[in-house]
Amino acid sequence: MIKRLFIKILGLLSFKGSAYVLVLIFRIFAIKERKKNGKDSLFFTNAKNKKTILALDRKRYRGDLEALAENPEFRVLHISHEWQSILISRFYGHYELLTDLMILGHPMIERHERCQDFLQYFLRKLYSFIKIDAVIGVTYRYLNDYDWSLASERIGVPFIMLYRECLMNTPMYTYDIIERTAGYPKFHGSHIIVHNEICKSLFTDSKFCPSNKISVLGAIRMDGLIKKLKSRKLNKDSLNRRKRFVLFYFPYDINIFGRKGAVQPNGYPEIYKYSFNIWKDRKVLFEKLHEAIIELAIENPDIDFIIKPKIEATYKKSWDFYQSIIKKHNYKKLPNYFISHNVNVHSLISSADVICGLQSSAVIESAVFEKHIVFPLFENYMNNDNFQTFGWRNHLNLFDTALTKNDFIKIVNKRLKTEGQVSSEIVKLRWDLYRKYFNTSDADVSDRYYSVITKIINKQ
Repeated sequence: MIKRLFIKILGLLSFKGSAYVLVLIFRIFAIKERKKNGKDSLFFTNAKNKKTILALDRKRYRGDLEALAENPEFRVLHISHEWQSILISRFYGHYELLTDLMILGHPMIERHERCQDFLQYFLRKLYSFIKIDAVIGVTYRYLNDYDWSLASERIGVPFIMLYRECLMNTPMYTYDIIERTAGYPKFHGSHIIVHNEICKSLFTDSKFCPSNKISVLGAIRMDGLIKKLKSRKLNKDSLNRRKRFVLFYFPYDINIFGRKGAVQPNGYPEIYKYSFNIWKDRKVLFEKLHEAIIELAIENPDIDFIIKPKIEATYKKSWDFYQSIIKKHNYKKLPNYFISHNVNVHSLISSADVICGLQSSAVIESAVFEKHIVFPLFENYMNNDNFQTFGWRNHLNLFDTALTKNDFIKIVNKRLKTEGQVSSEIVKLRWDLYRKYFNTSDADVSDRYYSVITKIINKQ
């Protein structure tokens, strides 16, 4: 109700004469400060002697904003995708896409320029009132971010993209990302920070951005993990706590089982066409996995079983299927079975004894924690063409692989009930894999980010 009211009010006010009213509304309701402890505040710290960064689409960061806020010279503010949408929605139709701007003569181009005219006027007022030194975002794909970041650049406030997609670990996926990126407007910002050299090459190979505007720095959120590992610091309750199994939830319709509803483009390489065929047993694997976890929870009442989904996964049809599975098995009667989307990933990893996942960066993050990791590769998935899309397929020797539901139960029970450590040889190979996708095993990534961001701001 409140959101609808704001939409109506902003719709009436979205013209230059009302810019100051809009600035006040956005300052009071839309923009918050992220503290280093992860909490948000509507009351900002003093900007004196600080560089203020405004993060777009705040839900897309995973520990990055807190890591930036660790620097006492930075003040980190953020705004949601919804508030950005409210501001620019009056200029566009419901079904217009950013890629439409690439079509010569498209009517959206004129509306885009009108939106830019308004945004530049508004942002000058907003940035002057709040004191914004730089704008950051995590992707190039969304119209809201594109308009806001472009307008910021045009009025002299640099836009820096902290690109977070780092797992380009199959040739098909790398090809797709390069082709997709080439279909978007060229990068208009001041700089891009990526996790690894593969990410950098995707932007240069697609002609999206020149090499001199890209820095390979690793993932800023990983410094805390590396420091914890190197100091061997345990959670204060780790010695006395219950054992834990953690599943990094994945839906049954993820792309490694075939592309859901995708249309094969003309001229698509023959070697990757298999990916448009849906693997027929994907729901069977999914159901057997969750049945196995519930059976393990029943068998091991002294061990906690934690399901960690991303929040966006809970809005999709696969989640409904998951709910039907666990309800059928009366999961609410299990005091040791938990579902949590808002728990800190690194805290969860560090406190876990056995971890299960598939196509996720959490897998490699867990790997360097020297955790036992189990891949559920049931129903002859390894013999299906879509297995070529599984990013860790060439590194199965570093993990446990369960080929059946019964295998999975046996492996998890064995790992939970014994104190066996991951061998030093496997740990070394896991670190090599980690460095490939996160660039470094040193805990100095934050300092690298601070340095690059500060240089970009000082250039303006």
